[in-house]
Amino acid sequence: MGGKLNYTSIIGSFLTLIVIIAVAYITNATQELVNLDVNYLVLASIVFLLNILLWILAWAYLIRSHRRDLSYGILLKAGLGAVWGILTPLNIGTDVLRAVLLKKYGVKSRTSLSCSFVAKLIKFVIIAISAILALFLVHSNIPKDIFYALLIGLAVVIIPIIFLHMIISEKVYKRLEMIPIWGKKLMEISEKFSEVYKNMSIKDLAVVSILLTLSWIMEYLTMYFCFEAFSVSISLVQLFLFATLLYLLSKIPWLPQGVGLVEPIGILLISTQTIVTTPVSIAQIGSILVLWDITRIWVPIFVAGGVSGLFLERIN
Repeated sequence: MGGKLNYTSIIGSFLTLIVIIAVAYITNATQELVNLDVNYLVLASIVFLLNILLWILAWAYLIRSHRRDLSYGILLKAGLGAVWGILTPLNIGTDVLRAVLLKKYGVKSRTSLSCSFVAKLIKFVIIAISAILALFLVHSNIPKDIFYALLIGLAVVIIPIIFLHMIISEKVYKRLEMIPIWGKKLMEISEKFSEVYKNMSIKDLAVVSILLTLSWIMEYLTMYFCFEAFSVSISLVQLFLFATLLYLLSKIPWLPQGVGLVEPIGILLISTQTIVTTPVSIAQIGSILVLWDITRIWVPIFVAGGVSGLFLERIN
């Protein structure tokens, strides 16, 4: 499993690097990148790392409801050390890596994965609510192709919500055992997921929901600082619509973080002033998207590499 994740992440790394270089070249972004306000680069990076930390805290909170003996420090290090798995479909790699790292502390994989799935389910519900609100705000003001893109993005998060809700059902997860090879393991994980989800108190649900909502807000702030880094003004409504669409499309499973898709959509939305009505040059658009990719992909990967090395050295 670890080898497959490494292979997938390496491919994802090369793909994201190629896309970033291509966007910079096609839009001639180097003209604007030299004028980058470094303060906003730092702010965007910090805010996106806060988004990741809040997500990890939500997962850690659920883990500690089953293992009070584990400190938040250990869980945060395990969570950060697994961040490089973001280059796998739907970030599943991060969930698996956290489970692997916590095995050293006697945490069963199905417990860690179940807590990840519960947090993911709640985050998807929050994202879906944002998408529905975005659709309500723009349904009569944007071209049909953009409206349909929002619908596709909404479907990307609705499908996992439906799937995760289905496997909570005992009737469904007990049938998973019939699947060859991985059936029994899938049934055990689904059974534990169902147990974790159904045993959550109202307080647990509130705490996790608040943490994940704050995490989602940090993603919007990251996008905002990417615009500000090149002195491009954007209203809060425009930011909400633009970021919601791009973040939805970034969840498409077969592309690591949506690279290769979100960039041309972003260029189209800004250059045609479909959502972002402020006049922006192509070079500025390319610079904003390059900076966004760096802060949401490469900065977390570098941080994760350092934390992972220290964490693995400590537990070996």
